[in-house]
Amino acid sequence: MTSTINIAIIGASGYTGGELLRLLIHHPFIDNIQAISTTNANRRISDIHRDLLGETNIVFTEHIHLDNVDCIFLCLPHGSSAIWLQNNSIPHHIRIIDLSSDFRNTSFPIEHSSDRYFIYGLPELNKSLYTPNTDIANPGCFASCIQLSLLPLRNSDISKDILDIHCTAITGSTGAGSLKSDTTHFSWRDNNTQVYKPFQHQHEIEIHNHLFTNILSPAFHFIPMRGSFTRGILACSYFTIQPHIQKDDLIHLYNSFYKDMPFIVHSYDSPDCKRAINTNKFFYHIDVIDNKAIITATLDNLLKGASGQAIQNMNILYSFPETSGLQLKSSVY
Repeated sequence: MTSTINIAIIGASGYTGGELLRLLIHHPFIDNIQAISTTNANRRISDIHRDLLGETNIVFTEHIHLDNVDCIFLCLPHGSSAIWLQNNSIPHHIRIIDLSSDFRNTSFPIEHSSDRYFIYGLPELNKSLYTPNTDIANPGCFASCIQLSLLPLRNSDISKDILDIHCTAITGSTGAGSLKSDTTHFSWRDNNTQVYKPFQHQHEIEIHNHLFTNILSPAFHFIPMRGSFTRGILACSYFTIQPHIQKDDLIHLYNSFYKDMPFIVHSYDSPDCKRAINTNKFFYHIDVIDNKAIITATLDNLLKGASGQAIQNMNILYSFPETSGLQLKSSVY
């Protein structure tokens, strides 16, 4: 295990870049951080990420110094990470963790780009595939929450009789990124809720590509919603099960599957978003009503759905304890 590493964040002025900075400046195995932003070069990061005032004196820079970096986080808009890698010659010993969708939508765990191989970075699914020579395609936020809601079913005996899965999930405004738009403007978002992209959300492709198998291959129906809050995802998935399957059978299946996974928490009541906000935890609750299994789940879209999961992936890649820098407590009030 390397004692400490140096990292760079490309696109460090956005929401996911800011969350990475907030956590990595206190990470026990991080030595030096480069915060790259072409639009904010030479400004203090606390001028943009105001919660970091008094925490650090790091200044945004326009260009990366490759001689002093071990791992690069790409926090760029979708479609821009692949272009950035084409335009920048990155030595092969430097690992890449990409938070965009550029390398995650493949039907296989590994996506090839030039001489780099990206593993789909849902740790609870693929961390056994990570090696010191692979890069990470960090999952999307809806895709993380929904896949973790259903992952224990993937190779189970229960799954062979599941024909349809219906899911409705609501996300906070930060899920749309920091660039302003009509549907993230306060006067529109406040006291408002909207269904958007029903049955057509981009994360459906991701879920189909990585979750479903020959054993678990149901029709999947997804209704995403925009919520009147800043951060968090609440997802409710339900499906019909055979009459002989009891609630305790599902709880045992999920608890057994997730027993060694530090950020997955079984909730004995229906979880609310605030329980997960500002943490890297995923909470799930199981119920069975009239032969319908109902999985309700929540996570922070910017942490377990993005930057926190990216750090979790970094910890695994470098053989740090998986929870390093991520032992966080929510603020429920």
